[in-house]
Amino acid sequence: MFNSELPGQAELPGTAKLISSTLLALVAAVILLVTVVLPAEYGFDPTGIGNRLGLTAMAHVRESGDLDVINNTPTADWRDDVTITIPGYGQAELKLSMQQGETAEFEWSAVGGAVAIDLHGDGAADRFISYRQSDSATDGQGTLTAEFTGTHGWYWQNQGKRSVEITLRTRGTYSDLKRVM
Repeated sequence: MFNSELPGQAELPGTAKLISSTLLALVAAVILLVTVVLPAEYGFDPTGIGNRLGLTAMAHVRESGDLDVINNTPTADWRDDVTITIPGYGQAELKLSMQQGETAEFEWSAVGGAVAIDLHGDGAADRFISYRQSDSATDGQGTLTAEFTGTHGWYWQNQGKRSVEITLRTRGTYSDLKRVM
């Protein structure tokens, strides 16, 4: 039934070798858990490696498989309700896909510190518009009317060392909300 003979007792690894191999596998599993699984699945990144690899963003991705769409939980009459974490000195950008003249109401808040903010739009042929900017803000609200067809949204930059949690709520006549960075 077998094409090769079974190894003899002398050819099998000893107890010490089996224990060291098991410990090495356990250490490797813990390293992968802390640097890959926790940031990607739960957004918890104690080492900062998951953020540098872009894995913490995966914790906020919609389960539909579309990696560009943010995991959102609409509440009350808001169409999208998104929370993202920006690590110390990090940045994030969320954009609405909008046709010229479409409008979106929004409100956002930052917990953990103030952030620099640029509410702007990008379109075809290098079109760009900055609707609002601030070097230090913890919240904002208003109505955004697309000056042209393209993506319009928020760029936040955390200028402190502590993580900041941003919650954005939107509603209106846009096609989708995506995380750009």
